[in-house]
Amino acid sequence: MQSLGSPIVSVVIPVYNGEKYLEATLRSVMNQSLKDIEIYVVNDASKDSSAAIVEQLQKIDSRIHLINKKNSGVADSRNKGLEASKGTFVAFLDQDDIWGETNLEEKVNAILESDKKWAFSDISFIDEKGDPLFREEKLVTDDFYNNILKWKNVIPAPSGNIVVLREFMGSDIRYDVKIPCPADRDICVQLARKAPPVFINRKLWQYRIHNESMSVVDKRVAREMAIMYDKYKREGYFPDKQTRKIALSTVYFMIAGMCFKFTGEPRKGFSFLVKSFIAYPALFFRNVLLRIRKGPKSWR
Repeated sequence: MQSLGSPIVSVVIPVYNGEKYLEATLRSVMNQSLKDIEIYVVNDASKDSSAAIVEQLQKIDSRIHLINKKNSGVADSRNKGLEASKGTFVAFLDQDDIWGETNLEEKVNAILESDKKWAFSDISFIDEKGDPLFREEKLVTDDFYNNILKWKNVIPAPSGNIVVLREFMGSDIRYDVKIPCPADRDICVQLARKAPPVFINRKLWQYRIHNESMSVVDKRVAREMAIMYDKYKREGYFPDKQTRKIALSTVYFMIAGMCFKFTGEPRKGFSFLVKSFIAYPALFFRNVLLRIRKGPKSWR
């Protein structure tokens, strides 16, 4: 590895009531093959023993730093950790996920060996006990920016997956505190708007699926997804009219499905179906036919 500033990587881990999985998550970072790192755990006013777990691990690893703050949400916690950190590269990890031993080393090397400024990899899935879940994600690796806007599966579980050159983030790319639920995907859209990443076709970390995870859909997710795409319309994120039509129709259709299946808001669901139709009628009817074939349980 070429000579870099020290620490090479700053790892930021937001925590809120994460005692169940936090030690395993932290140990997976402590055991990385790339040793020149610093670890910032940002405690978002947890009411459990999360802070105590971090303080115990600090006794055996001086690379760990604990930031205690008032409750302000996961997006703000990530930003606070980013501002405190000093590494040449920055990586983010959720409180319940696990990195493979070479995760950071492989991603940093992939960036250094390419002309890219950030990297992500394939992932595997585990349940709440840490046992493997045999779930495959079909990734789309071409035309990254347009496809992430269209909500295609270009990057699985974004926040814990990316390693970014700090200078590339600059002072303008931050987690959007107005949309904490999809903020991790939004950060990837912000990065991809500047330049595409390098993809590592290896399962370098484990994404935990459980009932408390932020992937559980609720009213906030549907609302914040709509806010996020209103931002993209307002701030000119869409590179062309066709991408805009596909992206809006797809996302509005997804939000409608959430309203029907998860949030108990059918009236709002129908309003988003109308928005999906207006954005791109042909794609709307294609999605309706697909859902009819799969059955009502497929709505999302």
